Amino acid sequence: MVQRKLKFWKEYFELKNGRIKVFKRKGVSEKFYARFTFRGEKGYVQESLKTNNKDEATEAALEKYLQFEFKLKQGLSLKRKTFKEITTEYLQATKLKVERNEIHYRKYHLQELYINRYFDDFFGEMAITDIQKKEIDQYREWRKNYWITGKGSKERHITYVRAGKTIKRKIHASQRSKIAASTTVNSEETALRAIFKFAIMCGYVSANEVVQIKTERVKFNQRATFTPKEYWNLLKAARKRIVQADKSNRDREAHLRVLVYNFILIASNCGTRTTELMHLRWKDIEWNAKRRRW
Repeated sequence: MVQRKLKFWKEYFELKNGRIKVFKRKGVSEKFYARFTFRGEKGYVQESLKTNNKDEATEAALEKYLQFEFKLKQGLSLKRKTFKEITTEYLQATKLKVERNEIHYRKYHLQELYINRYFDDFFGEMAITDIQKKEIDQYREWRKNYWITGKGSKERHITYVRAGKTIKRKIHASQRSKIAASTTVNSEETALRAIFKFAIMCGYVSANEVVQIKTERVKFNQRATFTPKEYWNLLKAARKRIVQADKSNRDREAHLRVLVYNFILIASNCGTRTTELMHLRWKDIEWNAKRRRW
């Protein structure tokens, strides 16, 4: 077996009576790798030692061997699952909770969206133990720019399911040019923490191997707004412009000015978000039978 492997390996040596096989892969990398076998365990675990120095590789291989032995004593699996494999299991488990009415479907739907669009795209092929502070920091930067210079900047439509119907919505240019707010990223990372917690519960990783994802401090930027006096002046001016258009029989202009006036009232009195206002239609408005004078 070893002789056959040596066709593909070079600088091969063994440690721990052959339980650790250290080598470089011919024509692939100058870094050392190690294969670990353990009594009572089928197969082997292979890891990169991330060094081309033999002494450093020996030290790293022995240290990893001790870590694996400790895992076995704790009843943990030695097989390294990718992040995507774990999220697949996580979504299956979460869907069962929905069916048992333990959580609302909306929570499952949002987490599925975060996982499919962001988490798996960035962390997908990584082993969960390889995701540490450095990778989380890199993800945050990648996520904040997703709709500006990343994958999202090339997308023009979003498809999603609502009430059993598949809906295709156009992505407005304003969304593609907007950096994700810290509050948005923090909300998504709540789901990310839940995935790591699930991995610990399943025994794929120990608690001390999991990165601690700390919530980023949110910077609140006070948005420009109207003073009460400015607001009433705006309404008076809008009403005056409608009357002027009516008096001069400019019907189309009067109609558009009425639209603008009502748009101002809706925006200032119902707390609707900007994107929601852009999609507002007459059918979304309930009319009150009482007429009010200006």
